[in-house]
Order: sequence, then structure tokens, then C-alpha cells
Amino acid sequence: MKPLKLSLQAFGPFATREEVDFTRLPPGALFLIAGPTGAGKTSILDGITYALYGDTSGGERSAREMRSHHADAALQTEVELEFALGAQRYRVRRVPEQTRAAQRGGGVVNAPAKAELFRLDANGVDWVPLAQRTTEVTALVEDLLGFKADQFRQVVLLPQGQFRKLLAASSAEREKILETLFGTATYKRLQDALKAEAAALRERGEKAALQRQTLLGQAGVDTMDALVARRDALQGQLVTLGDAEQQARAEDTAARAALQHGQAVEAQFAEAAAAAAALQALEAGKAELDAQRLRLEQARRALQVLPADAALASARRSADEARQRETQAARDAAEAVHRLGQAETALQAETARAPEREAAQRELLRLEGLAEAVARLAQAEAEAARSEAARIAADKALAAATATQQTLATRRTTLAARIEALQPLAGNCAALELRLQQAEQRARALAALAAARKQLGGREAEETKARTRHHAAQRAAGEARAKAAALDAGWRQAQAAILAAHLHDGEACPVCGSAAHPSPARHEGELPTEQTLQAAAELAREAETALDAARQALNAAELARATAAAEVATRAAELQPVE
Repeated sequence: MKPLKLSLQAFGPFATREEVDFTRLPPGALFLIAGPTGAGKTSILDGITYALYGDTSGGERSAREMRSHHADAALQTEVELEFALGAQRYRVRRVPEQTRAAQRGGGVVNAPAKAELFRLDANGVDWVPLAQRTTEVTALVEDLLGFKADQFRQVVLLPQGQFRKLLAASSAEREKILETLFGTATYKRLQDALKAEAAALRERGEKAALQRQTLLGQAGVDTMDALVARRDALQGQLVTLGDAEQQARAEDTAARAALQHGQAVEAQFAEAAAAAAALQALEAGKAELDAQRLRLEQARRALQVLPADAALASARRSADEARQRETQAARDAAEAVHRLGQAETALQAETARAPEREAAQRELLRLEGLAEAVARLAQAEAEAARSEAARIAADKALAAATATQQTLATRRTTLAARIEALQPLAGNCAALELRLQQAEQRARALAALAAARKQLGGREAEETKARTRHHAAQRAAGEARAKAAALDAGWRQAQAAILAAHLHDGEACPVCGSAAHPSPARHEGELPTEQTLQAAAELAREAETALDAARQALNAAELARATAAAEVATRAAELQPVE
């Protein structure tokens, strides 16, 4: 905002209308408002502040008190300010509440406060009205300038003796002023949004902490290290059980193969037993077969002896007949008849034995037919011997396989039970691992949060100490300022009394210009010396310096505490679960 023209009428020490044209100053020039005490220097600043906000520059007097006591009763008190804001020009006019002479008749009337705000049109001639109520004008000026009256006085005007208010203002007040001055409202909203988000993240972090504790309780552990150790142990057991299961399956397959082999061997043993039974049956008929073979041999020999006997008998008969043909013809004939009778008897005996020979022949043929069976029996005996040896080995293998199968079956049952018991854990392995990772991450975040909170505690303690020192420095500075102000007030009062001593009736006052001096200033007591004032001012400056140092230390402590709090909020945000 740049003031262009200021018009003051019956305002402060100005009894008539006064105009200040700031446009006559060179662009960008610095200028000084100078003059003797009571000349109206502060009233110019009061006029600017009142035109804009309806209040004085110091905020210590009301607008009604700004009416000049030297103005004519019929002259209205008003202030008009023309100012530039960027490329736009504005004009504001205010009339304070006042008591003035009535325009008709005698007496006085109470005139209400009025205000008007205009903007110069683009043609550069016409003024466009923007507001015509005091509250509307004030609100619109605040929107245009971005300051309220207090902030305008602290930042822009800095009236006499009020500069220290900006320095001595609280952190919250300075924050509001600086936010308005530097346009940090956007960052304030961003900060508020971040704080809200940090609070939400902190709440999520607490929920995640509760969830983590619940999961640890469900897992039956108290710490993350125990959970990791249990997970590793379960993974090791799972691997061991998997290997054992594979080995058991392999052993079960081998046992099944051995069982099938044993069953095949058992079938061979049954076949061998049948062959052995057949062999025993054959051995049982071997004695009878030998007896039949002996009878057959005797029969064969008997058949060979009969023809020889017949030929011998015939030859003997021929020899006997030849030797005794002549002498013993009758006897030979009788002998021959006798022998013929014997031969017939023997022939009849042999003829009677023909069925026996035929039976022997048949038995021989049968026995010759059994020779092949005997050979096969011998082979069967040899095979039976080999089968017996194989059976014994197979029995041993079967016994070992049966024992192994029973062992494996027992182990397989145990492993199946363990696998079935661990199956839920195996199914939850991935979820547990994910929870473990989340828990590990959360543990790290909790450690960082604990460290940040510890640091925040230290920063808060430092801030408390700095605030205590600042309060002490404020008290000391206030006491020093009060003492200096009291001495200065006493000195000024004494100066006013000294000046009043030189006033004479009918002569104008060099301060207010009045020729009447109804109540000149008086001073009682000892007059403060210049050295006393300087010493008090020096003590006040030292106190102000100490206060500034304490304030800077407090600001640094507040910043460190805010930084630590932001770190805590950030760490707490890391603990919030992601939705």
C-alpha cells in the first residue's frame, strides 16, 4: 500500500482542513516527518490508520477523542485517504462519531460514524463505490491490505514507542503477523493437513502396535526375536519332516517291492512243497517198484532157461536112444515117455504162468514209462533243494522286510500325524512370514519412535528451561522499561512544567498554539537528571538485549522441539497400517 493524498479536517491538532500530498515526493524516496512537540506528526499516522481501519495508530485513543478541540463547532471531523495498491487506486473517507452543532436551530447533535470506499475507474476519472458502511469498509480494507489494524500498526506503521511490541509479542502473535506478512497461509494449511495426517498415522501406528502385540500373543511369543527363532525352528522342523517323509515314502516303496518279491518266493515255496509231496509219494512207491523190478528180472531169466532145458532134454533123449537104441529100446521108450510126461507137466506149469509174465511185462513197460518221471523227479529234487535254499533266504529277507515294513509303517504313522499337526502351520507359513516382516519393520519403527520421543523429551525440557529464562528476562526487561518509562515520564512532566513556567497569558503556546493556559503543567519533587535517565535507559537496553537473547534461545528451543515433534509424528506415521 502506498499513500497518495491525505486530508485531515478538524482532526487532532488540525482545527481546519489540512492536506498532505505524498505524490510530490520523488519516487522511492525516504522522507522524514519532523516538527516540534504537538505539531501533529503522530496525527498524520493516526489519520492514515483511522481512514483505513477506523482506529488510531497507537490504539490508545478512540476515534471520538481525535476531534480537534480548536475546530469550529459546526465543522465536521473527517479523514480522507487516497492510496495505491498495485495498479489500482482507492479512496477511503471516514467520519467518526462526534457531537457537533445542529444545522438548524440551536443545540448540538450526535452524528454517527460513517465510512465510504471507492476505486478509481479504468477511465481515470470516475470513482466507483465499493462499500458505504463502516464494518464493510473495514472488512474490505483488511482483505485488500491483508492486515488487521493491530497487525498494520505492528508491521507497517510501527508508531512511537510501539516497535518493541512486535519484538515483545508472543510467539503466537508474531506467528500470525508473519503469516500475514509473508503470505504463509498456504503453508499453514499444509502444516495443519500434515498434522492431521500425522495424528491419523499415529492412531494407525497405535492400532498396528496393538495388532502386533495380538499377533505375538497368538504366536505364543513376547518379542520379535522369539518369533523369528520360532519361525526358523518351525522351518527347520518342516524341512526335516519333509526329508523324513520322502525317506519314509522311499522305504515304503522298497518295502512294498520286497513284499511282492517275498510273495513271489512264497508261491515258489508252495510249488516246491507240492513237488516235495509228489517226491515223497514217489519215494513211498519205490520199494514196491524195486520188488517188481526183481520179479521182472527173475521172469526174464526164467524165460531164457526154458528153451535151453528143452534142448538139453531132447539131446539127452537122442543120445540115450542112440546108445541104448538097441539094448534098452523099451527102457528108453519108457524113459522118454516119462520125461515127456514131465515136460508136459512143466509146459503146463509154464503155460499156467503166462498171465504172470504178461503182468510182469506190463509192469516193466510201466516202470520204463516211469523212468522219465524219475528223471524229472531228480530235477525236481535238485530244484527243490535250490528252492529250499532260496526259501530260507527269502524267509530271512521276508522277516527283515516285515520288520522294516512294521518300523516304516509305525514311522509313517508318526510322520503322518506330525505332518497333519504341522500342516496348519505350513499353510500359514507365508502369512506368518509376511507378518514377521511387518513386525520387524514395525519393531524398527518403534525403536526409531522411542528414540524420537526421547529426543522430544529432551527438547521439551530445553524449551521449558528456555521459556523460564525468557519469562525471567521479560520480567527484568519489563521492570527496567517501567523504571525507565517512569523516569522518562517524570522528566517529561518536569519539562512540561519548565515549559509551562514560561507561558504568559495572551501568548501562543509553542506546543498547541493556544493563547489560553487554563491548567499549566506542574512538577513536584526532585527533577531526574540526564545521567539518571541515561543509566536507566542503558539498563533497559541491557535488559532488552538479554530479553532478545532469551527470546532467540526460546525460538531455537521451540524450533528444535517442533522439529523433534515432527520427527515423532513421522515415526508414528510409519506405524500406521496401510489401508
